[in-house]
This record gives sequence, structure tokens and C-alpha cells, in this order.
Amino acid sequence: MNIIFFYIESTGPNPDTDYIISLAAIKRNYVTGESYGLKEILVKPPVEIPAESTEVHGITNEMVSGKMPFSAYAKAIGEYFDGCILSGYNIRHFDVPLLVRELASNGVFITIKAILDSYKIYTLKERRDLSAAKKFYLNQTHEDAHTAGADTIAAMDIYYEQIVRYPELSAMTIDELDIYCNDGRKTLDIAGKIYINKDGLPTYSFGSKTKDVPVRDNIQFANWVISNQFPEDTKNVLRKILADLNQ
Repeated sequence: MNIIFFYIESTGPNPDTDYIISLAAIKRNYVTGESYGLKEILVKPPVEIPAESTEVHGITNEMVSGKMPFSAYAKAIGEYFDGCILSGYNIRHFDVPLLVRELASNGVFITIKAILDSYKIYTLKERRDLSAAKKFYLNQTHEDAHTAGADTIAAMDIYYEQIVRYPELSAMTIDELDIYCNDGRKTLDIAGKIYINKDGLPTYSFGSKTKDVPVRDNIQFANWVISNQFPEDTKNVLRKILADLNQ
């Protein structure tokens, strides 16, 4: 019984539409621990690598220009992975579905014995709920968990302890803290569906074909959102953006 630890770098964060750029894997015998060595490949995706993805993993279009496409490796990868236990860090919702999709698009289908995700084990064993945060930051037991008043006070105490513990946070402005708490993005609506990209343009954060696309480049989608069941705040933001574009 073999277990494969693997990691993928890709053209973007969507396992349904993005493509593998690099893949690294180590296969081990689950019982004996015997390792069969690290395998690594760098492939040329069928689309250009966006600059924002390069900023994350450092792989440029020039670096893959002379590489083979994923299809050249699909059969061998399928044989390598088939029937194994898969493991890695936070792979269940991205790496695994992306790999399976890329293989299937090349006519290769694999059986996965199990998915043992280190990230999931980490979150289950090292809880990140309010009680765990109070113990970590304040070294106090949260006796009245899930009562509104106690939870509110605990959250307040934790926040001020975080500001003291991490000096870089206390040096930030409120706007900078807002962006920091939102994965580095300045959002225009409460739901976070519209954000400001690096060029200062209002941009969609969702949709299989519109994610990371500026609103001005797909006005039809904005009109569709406005006419369907989305948060009214998001709709109002889009109405204002469209009004500004029409001026």
C-alpha cells in the first residue's frame, strides 16, 4: 500500500478552470516507510501564466516556454498515482480535483484509495475557534463559550493582545488592517465579491469565467448580478461602477 505526498503549482486558484504548471510527488510504502524518491515536472500550460500567479510561485511564462505540455506526462502520472493514498497540505479542495481534472481531460482516470490531508488534521487537532484563540493569546480558559456577551469580550481581548503581540499590525492604518484581514484585497462590497485589483480597477472575485476580470471588461455579468439574487450591497456597488463607466 503506497502513499503519495504531492504539491501542485498552477496558473490560478480555481481547480475547475486553471492548469498545472509544476507537480512534485514522493511515493512511499505506507507500512515500511520506504521512499521511492522525489519526482518533479515543469509543464507548459495551454494558457499564459497570469502575473499575479507568478508573484505567488515565481514561475514565469519564459521558464515554461520550452517545456512539454501536461498531456505528454498524463499516462505516466496516472500510472504513478493510481490506487494510492494521496496526502499533502490542503490538497482535498484544490490539488486533488485539479490533478483528476487534468488527467481526465487526457483520457486518464485514476482510483484514489484515500485522501489524508495534513491541513485538515492540523485544523482538527489544533483548533482555531474562539476558545483556542483565548487560550493561545490570553492563556485563559473560555468558560462561557457560545454566550454572546462572553464571546464578545473574548474577541475584544484577543484583538488587543494581537495588536500588542505583532508590532507590524499596530503600525498599520485602519485601511491597511482591513486589507490585511481580507487576504490582501481591498473590497468594495461587504460580501467581498468586488475588489480593487493591482491596477486600481473594480474586479470580480467570483465566477468561473469572470474571477479576476475587471468589471469594465464584462459589463453583461454585472447586469446579470444586479438582476439576480445577490446581496443588495453588492448590487449597489455594481450600479455605481456602471454609472461611473457610463459617464
